[in-house]
Amino acid sequence: GILLDHGNSWFTNRRALTGAFHFKILDSYVPVFEEQANVLVRKLLESAGQPVDIFPIAKLYTLDVILETSMGVQCQAQIKDSAYVRAVSDLSHITFWRMYNPLGYSDWTFRWTKHYPVYQKSLQINKEFTTSIIRKRRTELLATASNAEKPEKGRLSLLDILLRSDLTGRQFTDQEIYSQVNNFMFAGHDTTSSAITFILYSWAKYPAVQQRVYEEIIAEIPTGKPIDQQCINNLKYLELVIKESLRIFPPVPYYSRAIDKEVILNGIRMLKGSSVIIGLYMMHHNPDYFPQPELFLPERFEQVEPRNPFSYIPFSAGSRNCIGQKFALNELKTVVAKVLRECKVELPDPDFEPKLKLELILKPVDGMHLRFIAR
Repeated sequence: GILLDHGNSWFTNRRALTGAFHFKILDSYVPVFEEQANVLVRKLLESAGQPVDIFPIAKLYTLDVILETSMGVQCQAQIKDSAYVRAVSDLSHITFWRMYNPLGYSDWTFRWTKHYPVYQKSLQINKEFTTSIIRKRRTELLATASNAEKPEKGRLSLLDILLRSDLTGRQFTDQEIYSQVNNFMFAGHDTTSSAITFILYSWAKYPAVQQRVYEEIIAEIPTGKPIDQQCINNLKYLELVIKESLRIFPPVPYYSRAIDKEVILNGIRMLKGSSVIIGLYMMHHNPDYFPQPELFLPERFEQVEPRNPFSYIPFSAGSRNCIGQKFALNELKTVVAKVLRECKVELPDPDFEPKLKLELILKPVDGMHLRFIAR
C-alpha cells in the first residue's frame, strides 16, 4: 500500500489516491463522523460520573468511522463484538509487538511464538472480510456499467473510488485495493484514537480551556443543528486546542526515512540506504521552537510570527506527508465537539499526569481514565 510503496509505484498510487481526499468527498464524511460520535456519547453517558478508560472506547469509535468511510460498511464496533473487530485489534497489537520484540523481527523466529497462530487466523479473517466486500462492490459497479446507468451519486467510500478508474486514472487490482484499504484503516484508527484520548485529557486537565471551547461550540452548533463542514470551519479556538494537543502529544511520536542519496547534514555524512529517525515528540518539546514547551498554550498557534514549517509536523511533512490529514482533522473536530457539547470532562485525580509509551503510536501506559458528566 501507499505507506510502504516507494519510487514510481508510490508516485503513481499517491497521485491516484489524491482524488479520494478531495474536499467535496471529505465534506460528505462529516455526517458519518457525527453519527458515530452520537454512539460514542451514548456509551460515555452510560457510565456518567464513573471513571472510564477512554483510549479503547475511542478506538472502537475510530474503527466504526474508518470502516464506513473506507468500505461503506457499518460494523457497529462500538455496540457489538465481532470476529472482524477482534481480528483488527489482534493484528494491530501483534504488529506493534513485532516492531519492539527481537523474536518478532524475523519471520522465521516469529513462527515459533504464541502470537503467530493468532496473527495468521486474524489475517485470514481480515482478508476474507475485506475481499468479499471488494468483490461485491466491484460486481455492483460492473452491473451498473453494463446497464448503461450513471454511477450512483452520494457519498463515495475509498473503496468506491479505487474501483472507478474514471476517478483514479488507473485500474486497481483487487489485491492492490485490499492493500490500500487496509493501509487507510490501520493508519487511520489507532492514530486518531490516540489524538482523541489526549485532547480529552487536556480538556480535563485545563478546565478553563475546556470552558472556552464549550462556549464556542454552543455558539456555533445550537442544539439540534447537524454538524457540517461550515460548522467545523467556524470552530477556530477548537482548532488551536487540537493543534496544541497534537504538539504536546503527537499520535506518531517519531518517523523514519530511508536516505536515497548521500547527504551531508551539519557536517555529518549520511550514506545512501541509511535510515534516519525524526524525533517528532522531542522536536515538539524543543524550547527553541516552542517557548515554555510543557505549558498547554493553544494561543501559541495564533501567532503570525514565522516558524520553521518543519518544526511542527504531526502529520509528517514533504511529499510523503499524511494524505489523510484533512480527513483526520475533520473527524477530530466533529467527535470532540460532539462529546464536549454533551459532556463535561473531568480527571478523577486532578494531579494525574499520564506516563507515556512512545512506540509507533503514542499511548498512555496505564490507560487514560476520565470522568464524563452529562450537561
